[in-house]
Amino acid sequence: TTLDIALHVSAIQETLVVSAAQIDQPLSRTPDSVTIIAGAAIDARQQFTLAAALRSVPGVTLQQNGGPGTVTSLFTRGGESDFTLVLVDGIRANAFGGGLDLSQVPLQDVDRIEVLRGSQSALYGSDAIGGVIQVITRSGGSPSAQAQVETGSRDMRRAAAATSGERRGVRWQLGANYVEDAGFTGTTAKGQAVTNDDARETQAGASIGWRHATRGSDLQASVQYVDTDRGSPGPFGSDPAKRYAGVDALSRGTTARVSGGLRVMQPWFGASSRVRQRVEFDAADYDLRFASPFGASEGNTRRAHARVQTDVSATAAFGLSGGVEWLGERGGSTFITSGSPATPTPIERGVFGLFGEARWNAHDRVTLTAGVRGERITRDALPGDPLAFTPRPAFPEDTISSVNPKLAASFAITASKIGRAHV
Repeated sequence: TTLDIALHVSAIQETLVVSAAQIDQPLSRTPDSVTIIAGAAIDARQQFTLAAALRSVPGVTLQQNGGPGTVTSLFTRGGESDFTLVLVDGIRANAFGGGLDLSQVPLQDVDRIEVLRGSQSALYGSDAIGGVIQVITRSGGSPSAQAQVETGSRDMRRAAAATSGERRGVRWQLGANYVEDAGFTGTTAKGQAVTNDDARETQAGASIGWRHATRGSDLQASVQYVDTDRGSPGPFGSDPAKRYAGVDALSRGTTARVSGGLRVMQPWFGASSRVRQRVEFDAADYDLRFASPFGASEGNTRRAHARVQTDVSATAAFGLSGGVEWLGERGGSTFITSGSPATPTPIERGVFGLFGEARWNAHDRVTLTAGVRGERITRDALPGDPLAFTPRPAFPEDTISSVNPKLAASFAITASKIGRAHV
């Protein structure tokens, strides 16, 4: 007996995302609205800032306060600028209280950027009310190296180099990027020279990891460094209303950011186990200094963060994740003082959360996700400052408890999974 079987061959492409559930998950089965920006696309467009890479993402609005290196704010789906959590290889890039300046986020040797739109608080906490953006750098693969040098108008100069690869279970990534721009150096309509519109930024990052071939143990450590120097001449140009006093030739801000993290993943019963344990810890230190005609000011943020998560693949269609998370922050500046004589007084806050999430692929075209997070946020007491130019009352210790649920679903409109409806 002869039986003719017709085979239809076509290209199959699937992208794994890690931000939607903190585990590897096919994009076609993710109920959240996700946009993936491939590192190859970033390289082809010659983009070296996170703001430039995000400008084409739907549902995301950017606002830049001047030229290169100036404060760049992000608004996801109309949310405030501190509603989006930004991660670089799992390490938080947000400042104290969730504020974010995209010009301070490193973007070098990127494998991909994952953009989740919509509230992710059930998994990530109160910093992710509007969404989550995660920058994932290259790591592993065949050993390779690359370098770039470019220059342009306004005395723009940039140099970058990176290497990544894997040998005998050890993977690595190392990259650095330096860019400077003189900005506008002409004269205004009033004949005043602009001399401090320049910007300089240095970024560096490194990671090393190791995976055991049979036990499935996976270790990874990473470190990031960002140093910036930006002049701030203030508003200038045509001024018929005479609102501007003139060019501010003194104001300048500098920042230094250092962060590092350690991640351990261990299957409970060997590499093929359906239960996996994940432990993460990271710490960061951010320093800011700004000089102006009114004097100099300084600010500092320190953060420590730990997360323990257990993932269970009960069946091919059903999975569970749950864990505990802790975050401690300490932020201060020369503007926040107390006592006599006035001395800087830091603000300290802590976050403790318990979370759980269930994922069910009910059908090849239907995915359901349900999760909940309980969170306790505490802030230490802050003494008052009655002698300040604007007197500040004392603030007692404060505690907030909240429960954040999540229910999400997606449906493939066609059997080929081209086009999905998200709720």
